[in-house]
Amino acid sequence: MAFIYTRAMKVVAWLGIKSYQPMTGLFRSMSLEWKAGQTQHLGAHLSGDIQLRCSAKPDQSAFARIIDSSYWKRLWIVQEMCLPRLLLFVYGTEIWTFEEFKRWDYVPPPHSVLGIRSTLADVGAASRLLETRAKKHTDIMTLESLIERFAKNHCSEPKDRVYGLYGCANDVRPFAGRDERIDARKAHACSLVSDEDLRSPVRRGIGSLRVDYNCSFFDIWRSVVCFTYFEAKELERNVQSQRFIKRDSTHINRKTSEKVNEERRTSLVRFSGILQGALGEKVEKSIASRSTQVS
Repeated sequence: MAFIYTRAMKVVAWLGIKSYQPMTGLFRSMSLEWKAGQTQHLGAHLSGDIQLRCSAKPDQSAFARIIDSSYWKRLWIVQEMCLPRLLLFVYGTEIWTFEEFKRWDYVPPPHSVLGIRSTLADVGAASRLLETRAKKHTDIMTLESLIERFAKNHCSEPKDRVYGLYGCANDVRPFAGRDERIDARKAHACSLVSDEDLRSPVRRGIGSLRVDYNCSFFDIWRSVVCFTYFEAKELERNVQSQRFIKRDSTHINRKTSEKVNEERRTSLVRFSGILQGALGEKVEKSIASRSTQVS
């Protein structure tokens, strides 16, 4: 899907339809609105025949219904939202560009006014997606950050809370090969013997991760944690007290280096907990099952 979305000329995101009362008049109402709405011109616009004319800005009540859509809370929508060059939103017979949509800044009206369930959590789910697309060329698109942001999004397969974000992550390289596996800890240990590497600055790396639904939840958790710690963001090396590391025309002594390491480890502990929560109790069950087999 990442391959498709990044190469698409335009992607149309369907946000659902308006609520109609009574439902018996649903199709007649939709037909009348279609003839008057902007979506009647969507096909001609996508084929390049006409310029897109966005619909009018929705009122606060309509916007709350849009934000209440389950669209914003689905895990696989992250790729649909973040990867395309051009993104259009369609709600019933209304249509807007991403640029138009992200300019709106509404506060949800009280539940009693709407008569529907609209919460700040709904706004938060939409805001996370909109912000992620707006900053898709920054560190917000690392695998670690994406998992932290979308760990609670809905998907039928818990492993997709990792695999469903691979295509968006700018620090994950597509896995090449059949059975080769990268031992991050060994690679990290070997890199320490290089004097040149000791002098190099802290940098965000790009590593490979294998998509394998046959892996246990614990193995997935372990591989992502190792990737995050050893490859995606390398540690500041521990060096002798007399050695200085040059970084952006400044010098970081050993004490500063150790502080950076400690902060990174603390960050990793927090992330590993978030990742375990995203995968659910299946990680612990996987460990328990493995312990039982060993004993």
